[in-house]
Amino acid sequence: MKKTTALILAFLFLFPFVSCTKNKPVTPDETAAHNETAKSTETAEVTETVPDNTPEAGIAATPVPVTADVHFSYTFDPNTDCFTVGSFTLQGLAETEDAYYWRKPFGGFIFYSDKGSGEFGALCGKPDCLHEMGPNNSECNALVGYNPLSSLYVYDGMLYYIGSAKAADGRVLDTVFREELDGSNRKQLFSIDSFEHAFQRFFIHRGKAFFTAETDIVEDGLPKKRLEFFCGELNGDGVHSVFEKTIDGELGFSFSAGFYGDYAFFFVSTYNVSPAMDSNSDTTLYAYDLKNDKVYLIASQENCEISIWAVYVDTNGEIYVVPSQMNKFVQAGVYKVVNGEFVKHFEFEGEEYFGGYSNLGGGFAFSLQADWDLNGADTIWLKDMDGNTVYNGPLTRHFIEGRENVKVDVKDMIIHGNSLFIAYTGWIEDDPDYSILVRYEITENGLVETTLAEY
Repeated sequence: MKKTTALILAFLFLFPFVSCTKNKPVTPDETAAHNETAKSTETAEVTETVPDNTPEAGIAATPVPVTADVHFSYTFDPNTDCFTVGSFTLQGLAETEDAYYWRKPFGGFIFYSDKGSGEFGALCGKPDCLHEMGPNNSECNALVGYNPLSSLYVYDGMLYYIGSAKAADGRVLDTVFREELDGSNRKQLFSIDSFEHAFQRFFIHRGKAFFTAETDIVEDGLPKKRLEFFCGELNGDGVHSVFEKTIDGELGFSFSAGFYGDYAFFFVSTYNVSPAMDSNSDTTLYAYDLKNDKVYLIASQENCEISIWAVYVDTNGEIYVVPSQMNKFVQAGVYKVVNGEFVKHFEFEGEEYFGGYSNLGGGFAFSLQADWDLNGADTIWLKDMDGNTVYNGPLTRHFIEGRENVKVDVKDMIIHGNSLFIAYTGWIEDDPDYSILVRYEITENGLVETTLAEY
Protein backbone atom coordinates (compact mmCIF):
# COMPACT_ATOMS: atom_id res chain seq x y z
CA MET A 1 0.00 0.00 0.00
CA LYS A 2 1.27 3.45 -0.80
CA LYS A 3 2.18 5.46 2.23
CA THR A 4 0.54 8.78 2.86
CA THR A 5 2.99 11.52 3.55
CA ALA A 6 2.72 15.04 4.82
CA LEU A 7 4.75 18.11 4.02
CA ILE A 8 4.78 21.80 4.37
CA LEU A 9 5.60 24.48 1.90
CA ALA A 10 7.69 26.87 3.94
CA PHE A 11 8.05 30.59 3.23
CA LEU A 12 11.74 31.42 3.29
CA PHE A 13 11.28 34.73 4.99
CA LEU A 14 8.03 34.30 6.91
CA PHE A 15 6.87 31.27 9.00
CA PRO A 16 6.07 25.68 9.26
CA PHE A 17 2.70 22.45 9.25
CA VAL A 18 0.81 19.96 7.45
CA SER A 19 -0.63 16.68 8.37
CA CYS A 20 -2.06 14.18 5.96
CA THR A 21 -4.30 11.20 5.53
CA LYS A 22 -4.80 8.01 3.57
CA ASN A 23 -8.23 9.10 2.38
CA LYS A 24 -8.42 9.44 -1.39
CA PRO A 25 -9.03 13.01 -2.63
CA VAL A 26 -11.90 13.72 -4.99
CA THR A 27 -11.55 15.85 -8.10
CA PRO A 28 -13.76 18.94 -7.76
CA ASP A 29 -17.25 18.26 -9.07
CA GLU A 30 -19.21 20.98 -10.83
CA THR A 31 -22.12 20.20 -8.55
CA ALA A 32 -20.09 20.45 -5.36
CA ALA A 33 -21.55 23.10 -3.09
CA HIS A 34 -20.25 24.65 0.09
CA ASN A 35 -22.08 24.86 3.36
CA GLU A 36 -24.38 27.85 3.02
CA THR A 37 -23.36 29.23 6.40
CA ALA A 38 -19.90 30.06 5.10
CA LYS A 39 -19.90 30.88 1.40
CA SER A 40 -16.52 31.10 -0.31
CA THR A 41 -16.01 34.83 -0.64
CA GLU A 42 -13.02 37.04 -0.07
CA THR A 43 -14.42 37.54 3.41
CA ALA A 44 -17.03 34.86 3.83
CA GLU A 45 -20.45 36.20 4.68
CA VAL A 46 -21.82 34.47 7.77
CA THR A 47 -25.56 34.17 8.14
CA GLU A 48 -25.38 32.86 11.68
CA THR A 49 -23.23 33.66 14.66
CA VAL A 50 -19.64 32.48 14.25
CA PRO A 51 -18.78 30.05 17.06
CA ASP A 52 -16.79 32.26 19.43
CA ASN A 53 -14.15 30.38 21.38
CA THR A 54 -12.15 33.22 22.84
CA PRO A 55 -9.12 31.76 24.64
CA GLU A 56 -9.56 31.17 28.32
CA ALA A 57 -7.89 33.48 30.78
CA GLY A 58 -5.49 31.97 33.27
CA ILE A 59 -1.86 31.44 34.14
CA ALA A 60 0.17 29.42 31.68
CA ALA A 61 2.14 26.41 32.90
CA THR A 62 5.49 27.07 34.54
CA PRO A 63 8.30 25.29 32.66
CA VAL A 64 10.03 22.53 34.66
CA PRO A 65 13.39 20.83 34.04
CA VAL A 66 13.41 17.62 32.02
CA THR A 67 13.77 14.51 34.17
CA ALA A 68 15.52 11.26 33.26
CA ASP A 69 12.26 9.43 32.64
CA VAL A 70 11.18 11.84 29.86
CA HIS A 71 11.94 10.55 26.36
CA PHE A 72 11.22 12.24 23.04
CA SER A 73 11.46 9.23 20.70
CA TYR A 74 8.31 8.63 18.65
CA THR A 75 6.75 6.91 15.65
CA PHE A 76 5.42 9.25 12.99
CA ASP A 77 1.71 8.75 12.23
CA PRO A 78 0.78 10.32 8.86
CA ASN A 79 -2.92 10.31 9.77
CA THR A 80 -2.55 12.47 12.84
CA ASP A 81 0.86 14.13 13.00
CA CYS A 82 1.96 17.60 12.06
CA PHE A 83 5.17 17.32 10.08
CA THR A 84 6.91 20.64 10.52
CA VAL A 85 10.41 21.81 11.25
CA GLY A 86 9.03 24.71 13.26
CA SER A 87 10.47 27.56 11.23
CA PHE A 88 9.14 30.93 10.19
CA THR A 89 7.04 29.65 7.35
CA LEU A 90 3.52 29.95 6.07
CA GLN A 91 2.16 26.43 5.73
CA GLY A 92 0.70 26.34 2.26
CA LEU A 93 1.02 22.75 0.97
CA ALA A 94 -0.52 19.47 2.11
CA GLU A 95 -0.20 16.01 0.57
CA THR A 96 -2.21 12.81 0.50
CA GLU A 97 -1.16 9.65 -1.32
CA ASP A 98 -3.22 10.75 -4.34
CA ALA A 99 -2.88 14.52 -4.53
CA TYR A 100 -1.29 17.76 -3.39
CA TYR A 101 -3.27 20.68 -1.97
CA TRP A 102 -1.81 24.15 -1.57
CA ARG A 103 -2.45 27.86 -1.43
CA LYS A 104 -0.79 30.16 -3.88
CA PRO A 105 1.86 32.33 -2.19
CA PHE A 106 0.15 35.47 -0.93
CA GLY A 107 -3.09 34.27 -2.53
CA GLY A 108 -6.49 33.31 -1.23
CA PHE A 109 -7.27 30.27 -3.40
CA ILE A 110 -6.84 26.55 -2.71
CA PHE A 111 -5.41 24.49 -5.58
CA TYR A 112 -5.01 20.75 -6.10
CA SER A 113 -2.78 18.53 -8.27
CA ASP A 114 -3.68 14.90 -8.93
CA LYS A 115 -0.62 12.64 -8.75
CA GLY A 116 -1.95 10.00 -11.10
CA SER A 117 -3.28 12.11 -13.97
CA GLY A 118 -1.17 15.24 -13.47
CA GLU A 119 -4.38 17.29 -13.61
CA PHE A 120 -4.29 20.45 -11.52
CA GLY A 121 -6.41 23.51 -10.89
CA ALA A 122 -8.39 25.48 -8.35
CA LEU A 123 -10.42 23.41 -5.88
CA CYS A 124 -13.65 24.67 -7.41
CA GLY A 125 -16.30 22.81 -9.41
CA LYS A 126 -18.07 25.82 -10.88
CA PRO A 127 -18.08 25.87 -14.70
CA ASP A 128 -16.45 28.88 -16.40
CA CYS A 129 -15.10 30.20 -13.10
CA LEU A 130 -11.89 32.23 -13.51
CA HIS A 131 -10.73 31.63 -9.92
CA GLU A 132 -9.60 35.24 -9.59
CA MET A 133 -10.18 38.02 -7.11
CA GLY A 134 -12.75 40.59 -8.11
CA PRO A 135 -16.47 41.42 -7.93
CA ASN A 136 -17.34 38.96 -10.71
CA ASN A 137 -15.59 36.00 -9.07
CA SER A 138 -16.38 36.45 -5.40
CA GLU A 139 -18.37 33.21 -5.35
CA CYS A 140 -15.47 30.97 -6.49
CA ASN A 141 -15.56 27.84 -4.33
CA ALA A 142 -11.75 27.75 -4.15
CA LEU A 143 -11.54 31.26 -2.72
CA VAL A 144 -11.06 31.15 1.03
CA GLY A 145 -9.53 34.59 1.53
CA TYR A 146 -5.98 35.53 2.37
CA ASN A 147 -5.09 35.47 6.02
CA PRO A 148 -1.73 35.72 7.84
CA LEU A 149 -2.69 32.45 9.58
CA SER A 150 -3.50 30.77 6.28
CA SER A 151 -2.06 27.35 6.97
CA LEU A 152 -3.51 24.38 5.10
CA TYR A 153 -3.74 20.86 6.50
CA VAL A 154 -5.29 17.52 5.67
CA TYR A 155 -6.32 15.79 8.86
CA ASP A 156 -8.46 12.67 9.17
CA GLY A 157 -9.66 12.96 5.58
CA MET A 158 -10.65 16.64 5.70
CA LEU A 159 -9.05 19.96 4.74
CA TYR A 160 -8.52 22.50 7.54
CA TYR A 161 -7.41 26.11 7.26
CA ILE A 162 -7.84 29.61 8.66
CA GLY A 163 -10.07 31.91 6.64
CA SER A 164 -11.93 35.17 7.06
CA ALA A 165 -15.57 35.24 8.11
CA LYS A 166 -17.79 38.28 8.54
CA ALA A 167 -19.93 38.10 11.66
CA ALA A 168 -23.43 39.53 12.03
CA ASP A 169 -22.05 42.66 13.73
CA GLY A 170 -19.79 43.38 10.75
CA ARG A 171 -16.50 42.28 12.28
CA VAL A 172 -14.19 40.16 10.11
CA LEU A 173 -13.06 37.19 12.18
CA ASP A 174 -10.18 34.75 11.83
CA THR A 175 -12.06 31.45 11.64
CA VAL A 176 -11.07 27.78 11.43
CA PHE A 177 -12.81 26.06 8.51
CA ARG A 178 -13.14 22.40 7.51
CA GLU A 179 -14.22 20.92 4.19
CA GLU A 180 -14.15 17.75 2.08
CA LEU A 181 -11.18 16.97 -0.15
CA ASP A 182 -13.25 17.97 -3.19
CA GLY A 183 -13.92 21.40 -1.69
CA SER A 184 -17.53 20.69 -0.74
CA ASN A 185 -19.35 20.83 2.61
CA ARG A 186 -17.38 23.71 4.02
CA LYS A 187 -18.07 24.27 7.70
CA GLN A 188 -16.87 26.95 10.07
CA LEU A 189 -15.65 25.42 13.32
CA PHE A 190 -14.81 28.39 15.53
CA SER A 191 -13.48 31.92 15.57
CA ILE A 192 -10.16 32.77 17.17
CA ASP A 193 -10.89 36.47 17.11
CA SER A 194 -9.75 38.25 20.27
CA PHE A 195 -8.91 41.83 21.10
CA GLU A 196 -6.50 40.59 23.78
CA HIS A 197 -4.34 38.28 21.65
CA ALA A 198 -2.69 38.91 18.27
CA PHE A 199 -2.66 35.40 16.79
CA GLN A 200 0.07 34.63 14.28
CA ARG A 201 0.20 30.92 13.40
CA PHE A 202 -2.03 27.85 13.40
CA PHE A 203 -1.13 24.14 13.65
CA ILE A 204 -2.90 20.78 13.97
CA HIS A 205 -1.25 17.82 15.68
CA ARG A 206 -2.73 14.59 17.07
CA GLY A 207 -6.25 15.94 17.24
CA LYS A 208 -5.38 19.28 18.83
CA ALA A 209 -5.31 22.83 17.54
CA PHE A 210 -2.32 25.05 18.39
CA PHE A 211 -1.68 28.75 17.95
CA THR A 212 1.07 31.25 18.61
CA ALA A 213 0.28 34.86 19.52
CA GLU A 214 2.52 37.94 19.51
CA THR A 215 0.68 40.80 21.20
CA ASP A 216 1.86 44.39 21.67
CA ILE A 217 1.15 45.60 25.22
CA VAL A 218 2.23 48.44 27.50
CA GLU A 219 3.55 47.85 31.03
CA ASP A 220 4.61 50.70 33.30
CA GLY A 221 4.46 53.04 30.33
CA LEU A 222 6.91 50.94 28.29
CA PRO A 223 6.20 48.98 25.09
CA LYS A 224 6.29 45.22 25.58
CA LYS A 225 5.59 42.13 23.52
CA ARG A 226 3.63 39.20 25.01
CA LEU A 227 4.46 35.85 23.40
CA GLU A 228 1.96 33.02 23.98
CA PHE A 229 1.50 29.41 22.92
CA PHE A 230 -2.10 28.10 22.88
CA CYS A 231 -3.63 24.63 22.74
CA GLY A 232 -7.25 23.43 22.44
CA GLU A 233 -9.65 21.06 20.72
CA LEU A 234 -10.31 21.13 16.97
CA ASN A 235 -13.88 22.28 17.63
CA GLY A 236 -12.52 25.23 19.60
CA ASP A 237 -13.26 23.91 23.09
CA GLY A 238 -10.77 24.62 25.81
CA VAL A 239 -8.36 26.81 23.85
CA HIS A 240 -5.98 28.06 26.53
CA SER A 241 -2.49 29.48 26.95
CA VAL A 242 0.10 26.89 27.96
CA PHE A 243 3.03 29.31 27.87
CA GLU A 244 3.49 33.06 28.20
CA LYS A 245 6.57 35.26 28.12
CA THR A 246 6.76 39.07 28.06
CA ILE A 247 9.79 40.68 26.42
CA ASP A 248 11.03 44.23 25.84
CA GLY A 249 9.15 45.69 22.89
CA GLU A 250 12.39 47.03 21.40
CA LEU A 251 13.98 43.58 21.10
CA GLY A 252 14.01 41.45 18.00
CA PHE A 253 12.78 37.90 18.48
CA SER A 254 12.01 34.54 16.88
CA PHE A 255 9.12 32.47 18.20
CA SER A 256 7.67 29.34 16.60
CA ALA A 257 6.94 25.64 17.12
CA GLY A 258 7.53 22.14 15.75
CA PHE A 259 5.56 18.96 16.57
CA TYR A 260 7.00 15.51 17.19
CA GLY A 261 5.23 12.59 18.88
CA ASP A 262 3.43 13.60 22.07
CA TYR A 263 5.29 16.91 22.31
CA ALA A 264 5.15 20.37 20.81
CA PHE A 265 8.60 21.99 20.78
CA PHE A 266 8.63 25.77 20.77
CA PHE A 267 11.39 28.32 21.13
CA VAL A 268 12.00 31.97 22.00
CA SER A 269 15.14 33.84 20.93
CA THR A 270 15.53 37.54 21.74
CA TYR A 271 18.26 39.88 20.51
CA ASN A 272 19.08 43.57 20.07
CA VAL A 273 18.20 44.97 16.65
CA SER A 274 20.22 48.19 16.92
CA PRO A 275 22.71 49.45 16.15
CA ALA A 276 23.31 46.22 14.19
CA MET A 277 21.44 42.95 13.80
CA ASP A 278 24.50 40.89 14.68
CA SER A 279 24.25 40.58 18.46
CA ASN A 280 24.06 37.38 20.45
CA SER A 281 20.70 36.13 21.73
CA ASP A 282 18.98 34.85 24.82
CA THR A 283 17.68 31.57 23.40
CA THR A 284 15.39 29.02 25.06
CA LEU A 285 13.77 25.82 23.79
CA TYR A 286 10.71 24.26 25.47
CA ALA A 287 8.61 21.11 25.01
CA TYR A 288 4.90 20.94 25.77
CA ASP A 289 3.59 17.53 26.88
CA LEU A 290 0.22 17.14 25.12
CA LYS A 291 -0.99 14.33 27.36
CA ASN A 292 -0.06 15.81 30.74
CA ASP A 293 -0.40 19.55 29.99
CA LYS A 294 3.14 20.19 31.19
CA VAL A 295 5.89 22.44 29.79
CA TYR A 296 9.52 21.27 29.99
CA LEU A 297 12.60 23.45 29.76
CA ILE A 298 14.83 21.73 27.17
CA ALA A 299 17.73 24.13 26.70
CA SER A 300 18.50 27.73 27.60
CA GLN A 301 21.52 29.93 26.96
CA GLU A 302 22.06 33.61 27.64
CA ASN A 303 24.31 35.48 25.23
CA CYS A 304 24.00 32.54 22.85
CA GLU A 305 25.65 32.92 19.44
CA ILE A 306 22.50 31.77 17.65
CA SER A 307 18.85 32.69 17.37
CA ILE A 308 16.81 29.62 16.49
CA TRP A 309 15.17 29.49 13.08
CA ALA A 310 13.84 25.92 13.17
CA VAL A 311 13.70 22.86 15.43
CA TYR A 312 13.75 19.22 14.32
CA VAL A 313 13.47 16.03 16.39
CA ASP A 314 14.37 12.68 14.84
CA THR A 315 12.44 9.53 15.74
CA ASN A 316 15.14 8.55 18.24
CA GLY A 317 14.44 11.72 20.19
CA GLU A 318 17.61 13.63 19.25
CA ILE A 319 16.89 17.38 19.05
CA TYR A 320 18.44 19.69 16.43
CA VAL A 321 18.07 23.40 15.63
CA VAL A 322 19.36 25.72 12.91
CA PRO A 323 20.33 29.37 13.43
CA SER A 324 18.54 32.29 11.85
CA GLN A 325 20.23 34.77 9.53
CA MET A 326 20.11 37.60 12.08
CA ASN A 327 23.75 37.18 13.12
CA LYS A 328 25.79 37.63 9.95
CA PHE A 329 28.92 36.28 11.65
CA VAL A 330 27.46 32.84 12.39
CA GLN A 331 28.22 30.04 9.95
CA ALA A 332 25.13 28.34 8.52
CA GLY A 333 24.82 24.87 10.00
CA VAL A 334 23.08 22.61 12.49
CA TYR A 335 23.23 22.64 16.31
CA LYS A 336 22.33 19.76 18.58
CA VAL A 337 20.85 19.95 22.07
CA VAL A 338 23.36 18.37 24.49
CA ASN A 339 22.92 18.60 28.27
CA GLY A 340 20.65 21.61 28.02
CA GLU A 341 22.87 23.59 25.64
CA PHE A 342 23.06 24.24 21.90
CA VAL A 343 26.25 22.59 20.61
CA LYS A 344 27.43 22.99 17.02
CA HIS A 345 26.90 19.69 15.17
CA PHE A 346 28.18 20.58 11.69
CA GLU A 347 28.54 23.55 9.33
CA PHE A 348 28.09 24.52 5.71
CA GLU A 349 31.67 25.59 5.08
CA GLY A 350 32.75 28.69 3.14
CA GLU A 351 32.60 32.46 3.46
CA GLU A 352 29.39 32.63 1.46
CA TYR A 353 27.65 30.60 4.19
CA PHE A 354 28.19 33.11 6.98
CA GLY A 355 24.72 34.18 8.03
CA GLY A 356 23.27 32.14 5.19
CA TYR A 357 19.79 30.69 5.16
CA SER A 358 19.50 27.08 6.34
CA ASN A 359 16.70 24.75 7.36
CA LEU A 360 16.10 21.07 8.06
CA GLY A 361 13.53 18.31 7.89
CA GLY A 362 12.96 14.76 6.75
CA GLY A 363 16.42 13.71 7.92
CA PHE A 364 18.22 16.40 5.89
CA ALA A 365 19.65 19.85 6.49
CA PHE A 366 20.07 22.33 3.66
CA SER A 367 21.41 25.78 2.98
CA LEU A 368 20.28 27.89 0.03
CA GLN A 369 22.32 30.45 -1.88
CA ALA A 370 19.73 32.45 -3.80
CA ASP A 371 20.35 34.05 -7.17
CA TRP A 372 19.09 37.55 -6.45
CA ASP A 373 19.35 38.57 -10.13
CA LEU A 374 16.39 36.24 -10.74
CA ASN A 375 17.70 35.05 -14.09
CA GLY A 376 20.11 32.30 -13.13
CA ALA A 377 19.96 29.26 -10.85
CA ASP A 378 19.94 29.05 -7.09
CA THR A 379 22.49 26.79 -5.39
CA ILE A 380 21.55 24.35 -2.65
CA TRP A 381 23.72 22.28 -0.31
CA LEU A 382 22.09 19.19 1.20
CA LYS A 383 23.55 17.20 4.10
CA ASP A 384 22.29 14.29 6.13
CA MET A 385 22.01 14.66 9.91
CA ASP A 386 25.54 13.30 10.33
CA GLY A 387 26.90 16.17 8.26
CA ASN A 388 27.65 14.14 5.11
CA THR A 389 27.06 15.95 1.82
CA VAL A 390 24.17 14.51 -0.19
CA TYR A 391 24.13 17.17 -2.92
CA ASN A 392 25.86 20.49 -3.49
CA GLY A 393 24.99 22.25 -6.70
CA PRO A 394 22.46 24.24 -8.72
CA LEU A 395 18.69 24.05 -8.66
CA THR A 396 17.78 23.57 -12.31
CA ARG A 397 14.98 25.59 -13.85
CA HIS A 398 13.87 23.53 -16.83
CA PHE A 399 10.40 25.02 -16.48
CA ILE A 400 11.59 28.34 -17.96
CA GLU A 401 13.12 26.80 -21.08
CA GLY A 402 11.53 28.15 -24.25
CA ARG A 403 10.01 31.15 -22.52
CA GLU A 404 11.08 34.76 -22.93
CA ASN A 405 11.57 37.55 -20.38
CA VAL A 406 11.18 35.19 -17.43
CA LYS A 407 12.29 36.27 -13.96
CA VAL A 408 11.54 34.04 -10.98
CA ASP A 409 12.66 33.58 -7.42
CA VAL A 410 12.04 31.09 -4.63
CA LYS A 411 9.05 31.99 -2.46
CA ASP A 412 8.27 28.75 -0.65
CA MET A 413 10.32 25.60 -0.08
CA ILE A 414 10.42 22.51 2.10
CA ILE A 415 12.24 19.22 2.08
CA HIS A 416 10.32 16.07 2.92
CA GLY A 417 11.22 12.45 2.41
CA ASN A 418 13.43 12.20 -0.67
CA SER A 419 12.18 15.39 -2.31
CA LEU A 420 12.53 19.15 -2.17
CA PHE A 421 9.41 21.13 -3.05
CA ILE A 422 9.70 24.74 -4.23
CA ALA A 423 7.14 27.33 -5.32
CA TYR A 424 8.66 29.87 -7.69
CA THR A 425 6.95 33.16 -8.41
CA GLY A 426 7.81 35.96 -10.77
CA TRP A 427 7.13 37.41 -14.19
CA ILE A 428 6.11 34.50 -16.44
CA GLU A 429 3.70 34.38 -19.37
CA ASP A 430 3.21 38.18 -19.07
CA ASP A 431 1.85 37.64 -15.56
CA PRO A 432 3.73 39.41 -12.73
CA ASP A 433 2.11 37.10 -10.17
CA TYR A 434 2.65 33.75 -11.88
CA SER A 435 3.63 30.72 -9.80
CA ILE A 436 5.12 27.33 -10.61
CA LEU A 437 5.25 24.41 -8.16
CA VAL A 438 8.31 22.19 -8.67
CA ARG A 439 9.49 18.94 -7.09
CA TYR A 440 13.20 18.04 -6.96
CA GLU A 441 13.69 14.35 -6.21
CA ILE A 442 16.95 13.62 -4.39
CA THR A 443 18.76 10.75 -6.15
CA GLU A 444 22.29 9.30 -6.23
CA ASN A 445 22.82 11.19 -9.49
CA GLY A 446 21.62 14.56 -8.25
CA LEU A 447 18.27 16.33 -8.27
CA VAL A 448 15.55 15.36 -10.74
CA GLU A 449 13.20 18.26 -11.53
CA THR A 450 9.47 17.79 -12.17
CA THR A 451 6.92 20.58 -12.63
CA LEU A 452 3.77 19.76 -10.65
CA ALA A 453 1.60 22.75 -11.52
CA GLU A 454 1.50 26.28 -12.95
CA TYR A 455 -0.97 28.96 -11.94
